[in-house]
Amino acid sequence: MVRIHWHWTAGNLVPSDGDRRAYHFLIDGSGAVVRGVPSIAANSGALKAGYAAHTRAANTGAIGVAVCGMAGAVESPFNAGRAPINAEQIETLIAVSRVLGQRYRIPVSRRTMLSHAEVQPTLGIAQSGKWDFTRLPSLPDLRGAHAIGDYLRARIGETVPMTEPAPPLPPQPAAPLPVPAGAKGVVNAPSTLNVRREPNVNSERIGGLPNGTRIEIIGAQAPWLQMRSPAGHVGWVHGTYVDIVDGPPATEPTTPSPLRAAAQRLRDLADELEASIA
Repeated sequence: MVRIHWHWTAGNLVPSDGDRRAYHFLIDGSGAVVRGVPSIAANSGALKAGYAAHTRAANTGAIGVAVCGMAGAVESPFNAGRAPINAEQIETLIAVSRVLGQRYRIPVSRRTMLSHAEVQPTLGIAQSGKWDFTRLPSLPDLRGAHAIGDYLRARIGETVPMTEPAPPLPPQPAAPLPVPAGAKGVVNAPSTLNVRREPNVNSERIGGLPNGTRIEIIGAQAPWLQMRSPAGHVGWVHGTYVDIVDGPPATEPTTPSPLRAAAQRLRDLADELEASIA
């Protein structure tokens, strides 16, 4: 594992079943840590059962930690919604990140411990207007993804040295969770990915999907995924050739600033112009 990504769930202060399927750790309104997807190692390589799809196109090698809350929040003018996250949750987020950094030898830097809102400007991977965290209710004077991220990183690195033993994390359930139904994936095969009637390499081939095809995951039987194609066809494909790009939707989507959407449109236009230059 090489990164830790910080999120909020855009739901209530208690994690939902969908939240548990999207993140490795969740922090409820009391500041308690709740285990979500149990297998951190499943995010260390190709898609497999137990993979946590918490960040679009940036899940491999990344541990997802989410603070529960911010349902109905609006970025500008800022409104924390009906379930604002609190100072206790932020303190727990700092502590959990410190423990995970020690355990997985992840250094404290902008590229290795970062919020969802920092993924696009720092890693260059588009995130469709995500703004967790550009504002925090418990830190009203801090504004902007990097300002908040830098504060959290400074707090994470200010105590416990790496040489000390890491405190325990919540126990891991015995049975891993499957890839969440409803997750979106994209085919990442050398050419065409075979679609089979059953989750077996010897099963009847019923079609093929070109590289880059976006699919919906409707079931899993490691290392196979049951998928639905854009045309509505259902079959089984080998999971090593599918990248998860979207997890389950937030309980209640938060509303980014209109300026964020305008900036994204300008970036898209710039990309189109650059691509058109012979």
